[in-house]
Amino acid sequence: MTACLDVDIRNPGQFYGACGILEMAGRRWPGSEGWFDEHTFYLDPKNPVENPIGELIDIIATSEPLVQPAPDAAAYEGDKSGVTRYQIIPLTLVPFDLRLDWWLKPGGAVEREIALWAAQQTLWHPKQPTGKQEDARLVPFLQGVLRDVLKTHPADRRTFKRAVPLERRIGVDPMSAWNSIDIGFMADKYGVHVATSPATELLALIGFQGFRPRSRERRFEYTLWTRPLPLPVARVAAGGVFGGRTFSFELMRGRPSGETPRTQWKNERLRLRGDAPRRAG
Repeated sequence: MTACLDVDIRNPGQFYGACGILEMAGRRWPGSEGWFDEHTFYLDPKNPVENPIGELIDIIATSEPLVQPAPDAAAYEGDKSGVTRYQIIPLTLVPFDLRLDWWLKPGGAVEREIALWAAQQTLWHPKQPTGKQEDARLVPFLQGVLRDVLKTHPADRRTFKRAVPLERRIGVDPMSAWNSIDIGFMADKYGVHVATSPATELLALIGFQGFRPRSRERRFEYTLWTRPLPLPVARVAAGGVFGGRTFSFELMRGRPSGETPRTQWKNERLRLRGDAPRRAG
């Protein structure tokens, strides 16, 4: 059964979130095909599955653990004390046995051009929150938010459009970054909650792994494909090898006046070339 998901193709977070769905579908149902049109992503699992997209999103929302350190994570050490740099360690997406390390260059250095979260943030950390303490780990935090959203709005074709006010995010969905540009300051730095789609954030984190954007002097490009393609071919199509409608975006690196960035990825923000992404409705 072919499933549909509403997608703003100008929003790279939603594009890569749809790619993340195809990445998972290709592992759960080998031979699955995906494709886009002007406003929609389609998934054909090539299996008798009633709601394949909903099933995949539910797995992301409910799996415990969702991520854990990759087998070689201990090799990514920080200072001379040997403390692991949890901000950048490679992870394993447990339910799909998928390695996530797109923020690293070959050899282990941080991919400065595309790493998005700030230095004080981490995708995963062995320390778990206690009592009413909020989870500081971005992946478990967003997973919990997504789980809450699904309690009132089960996964359907509008899942990417469902945003909630959040102070923290991974940064792969440009909606919150675009809003920060609109209001003129770094919203998360000052504790302002900005509308963010937890589904887009988590699924794009997965999609970036196999569908990496092309880089051209701090600008990044991705290409839409409009005919059904299996996972390996779709990865190539997104890279523009077969031609097609191409979009670009740019990461704007700035800092508030008088502030020294703590690390090379501090205060990342994304700006699109062309139209701004549609706001969540």
